[in-house]
Amino acid sequence: MTPGRIVLIGVESNFAPEFLETARRTGDSVVAAIITGELEWDLADLPVTPVRRLPPDLLTVPAAIPWVTPGLRFARWRLAREMGLSRQASLLDPGAIIASTARLGQGLYVNAGATIGAHASLDEGVLVNRNASVGHHARLEGYVSLGPQVTIASECRIGKGAMIGAGAVIAPKIEVGENSVVAVGAVVAKNVPAHCVVAGNPARIVRSDIAGYRDVAVP
Repeated sequence: MTPGRIVLIGVESNFAPEFLETARRTGDSVVAAIITGELEWDLADLPVTPVRRLPPDLLTVPAAIPWVTPGLRFARWRLAREMGLSRQASLLDPGAIIASTARLGQGLYVNAGATIGAHASLDEGVLVNRNASVGHHARLEGYVSLGPQVTIASECRIGKGAMIGAGAVIAPKIEVGENSVVAVGAVVAKNVPAHCVVAGNPARIVRSDIAGYRDVAVP
């Protein structure tokens, strides 16, 4: 990808430093950092002065949303559109391995060490953290988040807004319903319904009728 300019929306998130590190490695330039809530870190490494309103001359610059929680990431993108922004930036770390046949939507974040397999499909707003693996022909729907070292096997479908915790393993051809949560380290060998939490090995439903991760849904 050709380096470009990006605006960070929701830079108060403590995950923002990961986006900044990837931007440094890709050569992308952060030209504005917008604060949308309470600070979760000291903003010490920002290359620009953070502001709470976007200067009008930057409305043509694509936005990156450095939030892990799917529902909060979606909400920040909705806010960005209300500000007048119309495009999401994707940040794909040079240390990730992404198959040439993978289908990639807008607004993606793929961290260092991640692997995206052949003919995998990542829809808008998907986040793949360090050393996570997405198998061939798997599909991650809008705003899915994968924690570090997650394994999504081949031909899985992960529904929109789902959160897969660090180290979890999803067996081949499994479906995880929209806005569901797979707990850290869980091993999922059966389909997971929408709006629930599963945990353990083998994973079992431990909570039902949730809105989504942290009780925030992706609509």
